Parts: sequence; C-alpha cells; structure tokens
Amino acid sequence: MSSDQNLGVTRNNAEGTSYSLKLAYVPMKSNGSRGDSGEVSFPTDDSLNYVSGNGFTVDKTYLDTYTMGSGPKQYQAVTGTASLAPNTTEEQQVISEVQAYQTNTNGSNWVKNYVNLGLTLQVKVCNKSNERKPYNEAVSKVRVSTDYTKASWDKYTTALLNTEAYLNNYTLLTTDETTQDVGTVLDSTYTGLTKRADFTELEKVVEQNKAAYDKGFAGNVTDTDQNKYTVDSWQNFETAYKAGADLLAKYPEKGRNNVAGFTVGPDSAEKTTQTQIDETATQLKNSGLVVAADASAYESARSISATIDRTAFQDDGTAITNTVTKGDSTIYKAYNGKDYVNVPAARQDTVDGFTTDLLSNMNVGESSESGRTFTVACTVNGNAFETREGKALYHYGTIAHLDFSAYESQDTVCVVHTATGDTKIDLAKCNYQLSLLVQQDTTITVTTATRPNVIVADYFGTILGAFVGATSVTVKGNTVTVGDTVITAKDSPKYTFTGWTWSEGTHAVPAGQVAQIVQKGTRTGVDVNYTVSNSGTAANALINGATRYTAPGINKPLELTSDNAVYWTRTVNGVETLASYEQNVTLFSANTDTTYSAYASLNDLPKNLQEQAESGTPALNGVGFFADKKFTMSCDYSAGADVTVLEVGVIYSATKNGKDTLVKGGDGATTVVSRNVANWTGSPNSGTFTMTKKGSDTGSHYMRMYVSYRTSRMNTQVPFVVYGDIYQCVNGVVSAVN
Repeated sequence: MSSDQNLGVTRNNAEGTSYSLKLAYVPMKSNGSRGDSGEVSFPTDDSLNYVSGNGFTVDKTYLDTYTMGSGPKQYQAVTGTASLAPNTTEEQQVISEVQAYQTNTNGSNWVKNYVNLGLTLQVKVCNKSNERKPYNEAVSKVRVSTDYTKASWDKYTTALLNTEAYLNNYTLLTTDETTQDVGTVLDSTYTGLTKRADFTELEKVVEQNKAAYDKGFAGNVTDTDQNKYTVDSWQNFETAYKAGADLLAKYPEKGRNNVAGFTVGPDSAEKTTQTQIDETATQLKNSGLVVAADASAYESARSISATIDRTAFQDDGTAITNTVTKGDSTIYKAYNGKDYVNVPAARQDTVDGFTTDLLSNMNVGESSESGRTFTVACTVNGNAFETREGKALYHYGTIAHLDFSAYESQDTVCVVHTATGDTKIDLAKCNYQLSLLVQQDTTITVTTATRPNVIVADYFGTILGAFVGATSVTVKGNTVTVGDTVITAKDSPKYTFTGWTWSEGTHAVPAGQVAQIVQKGTRTGVDVNYTVSNSGTAANALINGATRYTAPGINKPLELTSDNAVYWTRTVNGVETLASYEQNVTLFSANTDTTYSAYASLNDLPKNLQEQAESGTPALNGVGFFADKKFTMSCDYSAGADVTVLEVGVIYSATKNGKDTLVKGGDGATTVVSRNVANWTGSPNSGTFTMTKKGSDTGSHYMRMYVSYRTSRMNTQVPFVVYGDIYQCVNGVVSAVN
C-alpha cells in the first residue's frame, strides 16, 4: 500500500501489510400511528451482528460496542491484512450482517419486530510504491519553473500532476493500460528537467555599454578631434559588445525561457550554452575602454618637422626622420583607414618623450653642433670684401649681408657662385644691399666698370648684356651680336618672341648715346575665368574692380581688393586653399578657372585653414603649363606677420617626381632660386615670379614651387620649407602629379 488513506481505507503500518476501515451505524427512534415511543435497537449480544471477509485478522468482528436505542452515528473498526508486491492489486470481499429490532407498545402489549440486514462490500488493496518513489523524490525539493526550460518544465509538471492524481485515486490500478507507465514517465520527465540559460548579466552589460557602442569610435573623440580611447581598447570593446549583442539576437527575448544552459538533469551544474553566455558577459565587462594619451603636442612638433629644411642638418635630418618614424609606429594604430592614438593616458610619458626628442632634434642654433656651417667669401674687382657681420663662417639658414652702396655710381656686375651654379644679380634692384640666405658654400664676385653704351634687355627690361665702347650692333633672328658676344633672346611664358626693338641687320652705335635693344613678342595663353565668391565675410571684395574677370591669357594681373579682408582663399576644382594674408593683393592668371573669397577674421575661415592661417605659414600657388615651347611655372606666395620669407624658387628634376624626393637636397633634385620676384605690396612676405625650363619640349621634366621661411614662433635658426604641387612635363604635355 502506497497511500496512508484513500477513500476511507487507512494504512496501519509502514510496510502496508495492515489496513482498517470503519463501518458506521446509527440507532434510530421510530414514531408512528401504531407506535408509542418506538425505537429501533440492536441486540446486545446477537450472533448476527458481525463483519467478516477474506484478509481480515479475525474470522468475524462482532458489533458489540454500540449503544442501544437512538443516538449519534457510531463506528466499528475492522482490521484487515494484505501483502502485495509493487504494482499489484488484490480485491477483498467484506460481508456485513446486522440484526436489529423495533419494540412497539400498544397499551400494555409489547411487540418486537426483528430486521436482518446483510451487506456485501468490496475492498481493493493496491501497492503503488514504484510510482510513489519517483513522486516523493520529485516533490522532496522545491523546484521553481523559472529555473528550467519551458519545454522540460511543462513535461515534468504534466507528469507530476498525472502521477499525483493517479496516486490519490485507487480506482486507477497499476495494471490499467492507461496508468501502468505513470511512474516511468514522471521519473523520465523529472530527470529530464533542464536548467534554462540565464541571460540576466549579459543583458545588463550590453545595455550598460550600448550608448558608447552606438556612438562609434569616430563619435568618441575629444574637443581637439583626437580619439578619446585607444584603438586596441576600442577594438576589444567593439568585438566583445558585438559578440554579446549577436548572442542576444541569436536567442530572442521571447524564446529565452526555452534555451537550455546546462546538461540534462534537475540539479546539473555542468554548463553548456551558459558557459558561452557567461564568458561573453565577462569579456564585455573586462573590455573597459582605455582613455588615450594626448598627442596634440607631438602632432604639432611633427607638423613642424614636415616643413623644416632638413638640408640644414649634418645628417640631412635623419634623426628627425627616425624620431617621427618610431614615434608614429609607437603612438598610432590604423583603424578604418585612419591613424589614431593607441597609447593609454597612463603612458603619457611615452608620447611626451617623442615630442621632446623631436623638438630637440630640430633645435639647431648658433650654439648647436648638429647644424651645418658654410663659408661665404666675397671679392670686389679681385679684392677681398667683408660681410657686414665681419665673418666668413655661417650656419645654415642664416643671412649674410653685404653693403655695396659705395659702388652705386658705377656699373657693377655681381655674380653669386655656388656648387649648383652661378646667379647674376642686379645690385641696383636691391639698392646695393645684398642679403643672401646661406645654404651652401658661396662666393660672390663683383666687378665694376665704366657705364655701357649698349644695353640688351628682355621683355621686362632685365639686362641680358651691357657693353662699353661698342661701335656696332648686329641683329639677326633671336640674337644680338656686339663685338664677339652673341646674346640670345630670353624665353618667357608670357610672350612668343617676334623680334627686337632694332630691325634686322648691322647698325652703328650713335656716339654719346646709350643704345637699348629690347625683345618684342605677342602675348600667349587662353581665356580663364576668375570670380570673387559671395561666401566670404569681407566687404566689397572685387577682382580687377568687379566680381568676375576673364583673363585673356596667362600672367595677367589680378588685383584683389576689399575694404577689410584679412585673408584671401582660392578655390580650384572644388578645393579651397589659403591664398593671401593681405587686404589687397596682386596675383597673376594661370590656366585654371579660379574662385577667390575674402574673409574678415580668422574664425571666418574654413576650419581646415585656420591652423595654417594662425601660424602664418606661407600660402603658395605654383601652377605648371606649357607655353612658347617651354615648361613654365607661374608662382605666387604670401606669408603671415610672424614669418620672414627668406627665399623662393622651384625644385626641378628630370627623374624625381615624389613628394619626398622632389625636395631641397634630394638626390637628383636641383633647387633653383628665383632672383626676379615682384613684391607688389613692397613686402618680401608676398610676391609673384615665373620660372621656365628651356629644352623641355621633349623628355620628362618635374617642377614644384617652394618657399623658405623663418618664424618667430619657433626658437630655431633653421629655416622651414613649404612646397607646392608637383607638375610634370612629358614631351610638351603638362599635368599635375597626383
């Protein structure tokens, strides 16, 4: 027997071998027309008042403990025995025979009427211990539905309820086909309970980090546009967050109550999916974003190093190059095609160390041993001539000053000799005060002579030759012959040569006169449109007195004027660059349609130009084109107040065309200094010039403009260099080099 009590049958011992039941009877009093105080009573010792049946402990149990007459319900306990194997059933018959009588009184007459009642009862005794055992085990520990997968819990609770109903209903026997597997099913569903996966911690950390992830790396930047977090920490965070989000997406919230996290078993501690969930949450929690170091000072120093003239250093700037190379590889890491700081803020000293080294390597002054020194020697008519500084040894980038004012009344020929070639200088144009930027060993020779009576000049009046005591001149084609000297017309991109101011043939030189023979030519070029944009903030910005001007050719003057302009920009092919630091400026036409804009303040400028404008770094524009069968570069420049322009010119090469190779001091590259700069505002900080390469109609040729300058913002004697775009001329076709 597996139940202590069921339908009035009570188990008497743990083994289930004894049971008992109670028979109830109620003495009754009967009243009627013939009866007077009549009642139904049971005999006190009647042999018929008993209960018997198979399986009882005694053959007959007599009903002899009741109270005669009417009264409350009374019981008689009957004890039976059974010994059954599990999952078996035994039916036992119970026979109850009861005799009762009623006494009727009518006057003095007593009459007893006997009634005999026989009842047959059936007791079913079952042993369901096989089913009870898994049930007891299942309910011995409190189970919570939220601990298990919905599917396994539903199966278990269904089996549990079915078993419970079965155990409590002894009309259902273990041998019935519908119930014989109850215990087995409960046992299998109980042992099949599977603990569900717990996503709580993963959901929490994903939500906590969602805002930072949604911003993206580009959104997590500081006010200086430097990344806020190191690349490594962001990539770790990004990977961990995506893993967490992807895992949650793989198991949608609606179905997570049915995701198994452990192996099968109600108390299993062996994780399956739960391991992945826990590890993913832990990785996200441990992938803390690391604040990046501040590299703004390093980037500023690096920017300066990119413009410094490295030919000033004994090692050609190798130490600077190595510092930048190592610094960049240490400080930065590429992410989505762009370099970002990857050094933690806790290692700020690493970044600062590279900044210090870079500034130290660039700091070349009079007392520095890292800078080069060169000799400057000068003679006048073969006699030594001293510089104003009274010395012959100069550091690279310094200025040697020579005062030739004592020779103003004489005709002078000044030639500057360097390893890269000779340059003739008209001392009259510099008021006989010569200032030379020292970049290599230099010798200056000056000769004086009686004033000439024949002068041959180019289109612009630049003297090509001067002769004393000449008696005749022969003009033929593009040459002028005076004595034994043949002078060839000078090429210019502005003109196509058509002749000389003297006709062809041999002419006598008039006595007492100075004969001047000058080149003639026709203008070259095509129409180019120039416009003043209305997007600028300065008032009354005009070009040649209007908002639009069409230049009929190259090298036509462009007068840019405004009431209050502080900066001018030029836009070519959609790219806006700085053009000038002056209110009014004179530029020259090239071969590309251009739009100019005038701005009244630094803050009005486009943001990408404000840093350059604030530092005063020279704005330059060197445009290449092919004119009069020559590769020509038209150049203009302008520098801020804190800058001193030292030298301008072009870098030329027949082989090098890279931004890192077509530079001053580069192998196979030649620096050509312009000695004919037009400073239209009277300041050397702005001007225009043109450079032409002869014999460039065949082969390959490369040129780019440069400006050498010094800035008061940097305490160094070394000049800086800024370069323009590179142009190439291949067999007479000119184009920009990307």
